[in-house]
Amino acid sequence: MILPDFSIYDDVAQPVFVLVQNAEGQVVYAFLNRSGCETLGLTLGDVVGKTASLLFDGRAGQSMQDRQTQAWEHGTQTTYDIALPIGARMYRARTALEPVRDHQGALAYMVGVSQDISQEYALEQMQAMTSAVASEMEDFVSLAAHDLRSPIANVKSLVDMVCEDFVDMGDGKLEMIGMIEQISTRALVLVSDVMAHAAATKVGSDMRTFDLKALCDDILVTLDPANTHVVTVSKARITTDYVVLQIVLRNLIDNAIKHSSSDRTRLDVSTDLVAVGRLAITVCDDGAGFADPALAFLDGGALNTDSGFGLLGVRRLLRARGGDISAKPPTSGRGAEVRFEMPGEILRQAQEPVRRISLAM
Repeated sequence: MILPDFSIYDDVAQPVFVLVQNAEGQVVYAFLNRSGCETLGLTLGDVVGKTASLLFDGRAGQSMQDRQTQAWEHGTQTTYDIALPIGARMYRARTALEPVRDHQGALAYMVGVSQDISQEYALEQMQAMTSAVASEMEDFVSLAAHDLRSPIANVKSLVDMVCEDFVDMGDGKLEMIGMIEQISTRALVLVSDVMAHAAATKVGSDMRTFDLKALCDDILVTLDPANTHVVTVSKARITTDYVVLQIVLRNLIDNAIKHSSSDRTRLDVSTDLVAVGRLAITVCDDGAGFADPALAFLDGGALNTDSGFGLLGVRRLLRARGGDISAKPPTSGRGAEVRFEMPGEILRQAQEPVRRISLAM
């Protein structure tokens, strides 16, 4: 088939690319517009005929090729988010792929348009982290207001009892009792308003349906771009709070890699349903492990650029969404096993996990 002239896409301000299938059945680039070349620092000659895994090193290229191959096999409109290291910057894009068919209905090529969502991604992460703190503060305020309600109500009751048989001696005590009653009545109203406000401003969630493996791939593009470590991920399609799970997994995987005594860490990420509407994620590694899991979570969560949100923040984030987290040594061998629960469902889960074997020797 003779492909049309795609140079018209050079006038589009966003990166636009075209995918075709080569003789070996691989999905390869047939075109990348001027904006895309400038964004990636490539030329059109660098791109044409290449698969994403050849064009981009490490996990990023493999993850992108997996998404493109899956979209081609389904032959339907597809949208996905991808992380791609470009120099010192982590470029995050939301890509929409549109299939184009020939007169016989066969898939001829796919046109992809990418939108830079790097700032949107950073904002999502920050909003999720700050909303967890806000939710915790609201819970504290609500609890404090609830605890104040009873003693204030008791003060009002005592005032009513005093007023029953009180004899006005004209010395102003009756007016003072009346003031106490007014203050206690108003305080009860204020406490009720605080409790209502705390209940009304509970933080919402970002529930999405997605592949757990695809999410882990995106995380590992940032944490292990050279594909040094060996990671096993359950092949499952789940529905849960996407941003929260992304933050939690990124911190746990980063923690396991940073504190491993080996240059080649092995991690296993699995999921199971613990109740209707509630799932659990378990992250196991063969690293140094926790000397005391409880202390690690209570005392090791200082927020800094090196530790990210921190383990204490991870727990706070999960609890703000109705979840929880625990850690313990694995049943056999060395390392750590971290398990956390959160609202969600498992839509599909294979019997065996899909293993991503590192190519590093």
